[in-house]
Amino acid sequence: MRRVHWILFSATCIPGMIGGLSPQADARQTIVNGSVSSGYDIRERNYNQSQSNSSDDGDQQKINISPTIQISSKGIYDAFNFRYTPTANYDFVDDESSLDHSLSISDQVKLSSRWTLTLSDDYILSDD
Repeated sequence: MRRVHWILFSATCIPGMIGGLSPQADARQTIVNGSVSSGYDIRERNYNQSQSNSSDDGDQQKINISPTIQISSKGIYDAFNFRYTPTANYDFVDDESSLDHSLSISDQVKLSSRWTLTLSDDYILSDD
């Protein structure tokens, strides 16, 4: 019985996914970009050593690595953008690591020659 359901599901849904929901062909340009960046942050603060309990209070030595993926898809009447960047951080002074996330999504639909609807939002998840 499960096999019959799977065959019926496949026969009805897969052609719609492959061919789209409309019978006409719409022009669409989709671009996928990827990049990787890295950074090193050094902050050394000089305090009076007699007042400080540790010689590295306030010092910071961090390294980060950030891969990014961006997907842009533009059609005749719409545009969609997606960008995701996780950032791996490591602090040499505190011997701690963290992972930050950044997500940006936007969608634009042209309703008529004078009206355009644009939705966008940015999400950030960070330890800072």
